[in-house]
Amino acid sequence: MAQSLKQINMNFQKTEKAASYLKDAAHFLHRFSANENEYIQHQLKKNWTGENATVFSMQNQRLFYEVDILSRQMMEEAYRIQHKAHLVRDAEERAYAIAQERAQKAKNK
Repeated sequence: MAQSLKQINMNFQKTEKAASYLKDAAHFLHRFSANENEYIQHQLKKNWTGENATVFSMQNQRLFYEVDILSRQMMEEAYRIQHKAHLVRDAEERAYAIAQERAQKAKNK
């Protein structure tokens, strides 16, 4: 059974909202990572010297680099979800229109 236009749009809005939450989380993770990395690097340089500090600093940089990659992947996935939601909604609206036309033609016979 075909969905109503209202149900089609409700499903679309739910998907859009989920993608929006994912984008918000990605933005937050990116900003948090950048701010924390800067703070930690500053504190390390100020309070810690020597070989261990360099090793820890490199590990810290790597961690924040990976967090940044993760936030970018989350953003890309959110955009893919939104794109597919638009495609699905458009296809469902076309299917609904075709079903309405057929029902109208059957009614007029």
